[in-house]
Amino acid sequence: MNLEALKPVTNPQLPLQLDKIHLGPERSIHVVRDDLLPAGTKQRAILPLLRDFQRQGARHMIYASPFAGFAQVALAYGCQSVGLQCTLFCERDPHQPGAAPHAFTKLAQRWGAKIALTGNLAEAEDLAEELAQSSGGMKIPLGFHCREFQQHFQESVAHALGEIRRKIGVLPKRTWLPVGSGTLANAFHKVAPETMELCCVDVHVLNPKDLRLQALRLLPRVTYFSAEEDFQEMAAHRPPLPSNIHYDAKLWSFVKNHARDGDLWWNVAR
Repeated sequence: MNLEALKPVTNPQLPLQLDKIHLGPERSIHVVRDDLLPAGTKQRAILPLLRDFQRQGARHMIYASPFAGFAQVALAYGCQSVGLQCTLFCERDPHQPGAAPHAFTKLAQRWGAKIALTGNLAEAEDLAEELAQSSGGMKIPLGFHCREFQQHFQESVAHALGEIRRKIGVLPKRTWLPVGSGTLANAFHKVAPETMELCCVDVHVLNPKDLRLQALRLLPRVTYFSAEEDFQEMAAHRPPLPSNIHYDAKLWSFVKNHARDGDLWWNVAR
């Protein structure tokens, strides 16, 4: 892949493409097409976050990634954009012969990240922590689930919701969101109006007993769903647009069966 064709976008407030999917003669939904961004939805906040860390003296960012997580791409993309070193500990792809790296891991490597493959996410987390302690690098938590990223992410989500209101004249009453670590859903809960219901679909990156997920389930205005498949499994039902088959695509069966006319689906990555 030619990286010149993937030149990073440096504007933190990125344009938003909104499409429409017809689910029936009297039912259609709006779709945020963040699958069209090179680094997905997290691209909306990663550049200002990394610039903040850079001003604080950070030079090396470290992350542990599930094999098909798109945050690995976002971090590599952001680090190349601002000139930071990036090391990723990534699960091997269980669907590839010899448990080779996933296509997203290869893409992150093309964005300049140094890659170390691991057998599972727990091993990746341990190795990332060890490197951070020994090298003085900064380890980013799973899904960028940290206060600093949330602040920038909330700003970008608020801006995007304003764009949606401008484009369709009103904010949808319900928004469908994928849940890995809960970063996106928590940002929405902070900035979306109290009239908006959040339909959150857990794609099983984390154990259901994880405190982050338990806290999310207890939030008002959150309706919680659980994907049929484990994270390692591909979505059984594929949506009519590019969507991460281990992540966003697992919302499609819920959207198709339960979405109401005018709902919003936030498609995070391809």
